[in-house]
Amino acid sequence: MAIKKTIDGSVEPSGIPTTLAGEVTNEFKFNAGGVTHVSVKAKQGHKAVSKALPNNLASDNGFTLDRLVINLMIKDQKNAAVTNFTTPFELRIRYTPEDISTAGGKDKIKLAYWKAGKWVVFNKTDHNFKLEDNDFALVELSSWPSDPPIAIGH
Repeated sequence: MAIKKTIDGSVEPSGIPTTLAGEVTNEFKFNAGGVTHVSVKAKQGHKAVSKALPNNLASDNGFTLDRLVINLMIKDQKNAAVTNFTTPFELRIRYTPEDISTAGGKDKIKLAYWKAGKWVVFNKTDHNFKLEDNDFALVELSSWPSDPPIAIGH
């Protein structure tokens, strides 16, 4: 299992004004090597921050971990973690040609987050998961654990 191209979250990104579901939002972009690898659109008043990635997570329950991407937390204006959202936030994770090759094809790529000691795979029904043509996986979330790691796998 190769874990590569993790996002350096040592500097919090700036919010860019945008809209989502008719609400004023900010888009936070996490970059590595001059390329946006993660973007988050969250309702104004929230911010997206990256924390250090753990190094002890393994594959489980039908999810093979290929690459840890980011450990993401959403905070409010008081700097407290936000876990429920009246306006869902939008999360985009860039997948690479290496991810497609490792998964055995684009249609086999999965995106998951770590919760309670196991991987939770994003799906269309609960998270509106889809792979976009511009090499991003997209999910929309109404709830979010405090600061889970997110990974690409198959």
